[in-house]
Amino acid sequence: MTPPTSTGGVPDGFAELEVDATLALDLSMVEGAVDAYLATPDDVTRDGLIAQLAALDEQTAASDAFEISVADSAMFGFSSKGSVIGETRSVPLVEVIPSDRFELQVALVRAAKREVAAPTPQSMDALRAARAATLRP
Repeated sequence: MTPPTSTGGVPDGFAELEVDATLALDLSMVEGAVDAYLATPDDVTRDGLIAQLAALDEQTAASDAFEISVADSAMFGFSSKGSVIGETRSVPLVEVIPSDRFELQVALVRAAKREVAAPTPQSMDALRAARAATLRP
């Protein structure tokens, strides 16, 4: 049974996060790369996963640079900077997602990074578990 919703498809009583659409897309791309790697854990899918993790790292680095820059900051009358996770510009495209979903995606990224850095049976099991958690309703 799906919890009731009032707006945006997010179940009532769940916290919502505003996430930059590019970051949300990068997280989805990592999920796809993880799926491919888990289905066929070979050098090709590992390289694809590494590439998606690198793209995600580039997005987070761009967001970090935007956050610390003076562009569009409060000193110039802008007050919303930093209100969207992963934003890289003053008027970001936003996707609203449940906070628990975002946390599961972050856990998946961490597990994927551990797996590609030093593959072990334990890191593969952790990656499988993290992906399974993101697939639960």
